Amino acid sequence: MRAETIERLSAKGHFSSEQALALAEAMDTVIEEAQLVTVPILDSRMGVIDTRFAQIDVRFEKMEARMEARFAKVDARFDAVNTRIDGVEARLKTGFEEVDIRFKVWGFRIILAIVVSQAALGPVGLSALELAKKILSTAGH
Repeated sequence: MRAETIERLSAKGHFSSEQALALAEAMDTVIEEAQLVTVPILDSRMGVIDTRFAQIDVRFEKMEARMEARFAKVDARFDAVNTRIDGVEARLKTGFEEVDIRFKVWGFRIILAIVVSQAALGPVGLSALELAKKILSTAGH
């Protein structure tokens, strides 16, 4: 309690000294119990809030790191599956190319067999057969 407060109450408020003293004490008690927010109190409360936000930020960073690690694992699995699919596609492509080559060879063989059979049955084929007989008979004697 301040002396100038009692003086004001006595001089300007026309309170007796006892009344001014009682009123000043009551005002001091009310002010003390009111827990008015002062700058230092506000700063300390804001410090607590800042600390809580910092803790929340740390928790979010940890959670984000865990999620990134999980996403990396999922990405790795997809990459492995894609690699396996690429390998299967390459083997299938190679297999189809080999089958395609075999069909081309068989087609060529069939055409060659047709040509040879037609030549053998035609006049050129008969002339070649007669020539082969003559060569064999000459070589055998």
